[in-house]
Amino acid sequence: MKSKKSFNYLVKNMHIRKKNLQYQRCREHGLSAFDSVLVALRNTRTVTGSFDSGGKSIITNWRDARGLKDHEPKTAKWIQGKKGVFYDIGAHIGKFSFAAELAGMQVYAFEPHFENFRTICHNVILNKSKVAPFQIAVLGKTGVEAFPLSSYSSGSANHGNKERGMILMPVISFSLNDLRSILKLPPPTYLKIDVDGAEAQILEGSSLDSVKEILVEVGSDESKDRVHQILSTSFKLVDTDDLIGVRERGHEYPRNEFWARK
Repeated sequence: MKSKKSFNYLVKNMHIRKKNLQYQRCREHGLSAFDSVLVALRNTRTVTGSFDSGGKSIITNWRDARGLKDHEPKTAKWIQGKKGVFYDIGAHIGKFSFAAELAGMQVYAFEPHFENFRTICHNVILNKSKVAPFQIAVLGKTGVEAFPLSSYSSGSANHGNKERGMILMPVISFSLNDLRSILKLPPPTYLKIDVDGAEAQILEGSSLDSVKEILVEVGSDESKDRVHQILSTSFKLVDTDDLIGVRERGHEYPRNEFWARK
């Protein structure tokens, strides 16, 4: 009886009611009532330690708290056991960047969205990390590009898509080759590319001699065909991961493709 009273006190004082949609979604996903409240209170946890998820909803924080293995599990598995230099292009808030560092790789995270970049930097501080974040867009050419933002919020995605962009923001862009020639970064051993439509222009004309494996998210048949045309001469497609949880209803994409050098 005492624990029930304590729980009701928490609910009352945190303004979390059983009618609250996010609270109900936590319960539907298998959390106890008490844990549902804790999810609202605690900082998000992942495989790396304390982690700022950038998300605002309870259910998003709860999902992230379960760890990377439940969020794009093939990506998390792909990262494990690798050594070398990891380029996370379109790093979002850095979940996989920090997982790659934990695996033992030297990590460079590229994210042009200002709030997502801020979150990556916060996570570097939280984890005393050596991940190197860059607020730049990796595209087909070096210069200044008008970058469409779908949202201003940290944790948001689908940026770079002109059809969904709320506003065009100028950002500094680098080609993959110029990251090495101008910024003097070490050549990548592994590439993870999640850029909502710009994947082909990044790969086209880039020197990939140092790269052993590539994970690329493709968002359409056109994107898939162009990526296959570019990569198939030196790489082979070894696996795919259909991202059903983030698809729009009635659409086949997006999906992750895993490529390894022939």
